[in-house]
Amino acid sequence: MNLPSVYVKLSSHDALSSSQSNANFKIAIDHERLNNVKAIRVKSCVFRNTFNNITKHNNTFKFTLSPSTELSFQIPVGRYTSTTLNTLPLLVQAGIEAADPSLVGSTVEYDDATSKIVITTPQPIKFEPNIRGRVESNPLSEILGFSIYDDTYTTFNTTHSATGYTRMYGPLTLNIYSRVLSNNSWLDGDASGSLDILKSIPIDVAFGATEHFMSDSEADIIKYATPRNLNTIDIRLRNNKGFLLDEYEDPVSIVLECFYN
Repeated sequence: MNLPSVYVKLSSHDALSSSQSNANFKIAIDHERLNNVKAIRVKSCVFRNTFNNITKHNNTFKFTLSPSTELSFQIPVGRYTSTTLNTLPLLVQAGIEAADPSLVGSTVEYDDATSKIVITTPQPIKFEPNIRGRVESNPLSEILGFSIYDDTYTTFNTTHSATGYTRMYGPLTLNIYSRVLSNNSWLDGDASGSLDILKSIPIDVAFGATEHFMSDSEADIIKYATPRNLNTIDIRLRNNKGFLLDEYEDPVSIVLECFYN
């Protein structure tokens, strides 16, 4: 872009006291070159991949006890690894048994032949598998391997066998949002149907490692129809389903390139 530019660092370390978390913060900027800004680009972003794979958005399991008792439970939020994966069936089993006295004696185990989850209950239950996309209807069922493409779980039964494997990976991308920097209509809220993304960054590093993103691409430049004066900038970090990563505790550093004249 044939305009002069200036770089501005946006770090969660420098967030205003009114900020909610490292994934939802505001920064006050005092720079004369941030008047009459015509375009911006996320030049770089540095963050650690320490995102939870079980969050408050996907830790709920909903089911119906025959004939019509609707029940649900939650498992603890956290990062479940290959080492702790075997605790998942025990947590689900405890949740089912605690949901109703008639379900004491339920089992949740990995099938030795298929390595997939099998739920067995003393009384018939049924549940709706999760709907893929932003709307989470029964999110833990999808993580446990119960596919939305199989409707056998919607029938009352005492045994339900997952058709897929347990899916324990965390966010696939880090999506950066901002009401102030966006150039379109802003819909802010978890699982909203449309949200303005400043930049979607693939998470390519292993859990615990640091991701270093940089861009010189013209395609990443966001142009404004009317020049803007930037002073307080809001930043929100969301996962690939549009949910706020508000349990993230590590610092985030973003370098913003601002074009002006």
